[in-house]
Amino acid sequence: MLPLLILGCSATKRAVDRARFVDLYNGPLWQQARSYLPAANIAALSAEHGLLEPNAEIETYDRVMDEDRLQEIINDAGMIDRTAQLIRKFGRALIVGGELYKLFGLMIVALHPDLIDRVHFACGSYLQQRKALRAFCEATTN
Repeated sequence: MLPLLILGCSATKRAVDRARFVDLYNGPLWQQARSYLPAANIAALSAEHGLLEPNAEIETYDRVMDEDRLQEIINDAGMIDRTAQLIRKFGRALIVGGELYKLFGLMIVALHPDLIDRVHFACGSYLQQRKALRAFCEATTN
């Protein structure tokens, strides 16, 4: 079974008004993710929308994830529980993004300790995230 990727939203977006988020976000990490996995295996943690489950459609927006927005997201027990259910459905997940996205993942594991061995992280510098994403995807898709 292919894993779930949960990526941070992208400031780089395609010039459309409404689309599946996986098609809208167009930063290098998103391009890389699309080359490894089908859209049905990619979720996003959006600064505007919170958790976006695979294939969800959204309108374009301009909002950046910050600590205040992350606090709103991690204090939403329903969103944390939905994310945990999604991870269980796919068996395991890789959360890709900076420190704020790692905190989101750590909250999931804190509230759902059965997922501790199923949630992996690709954090650090941009290059470290890309390298970890590539290694995880190659290991799980071969």
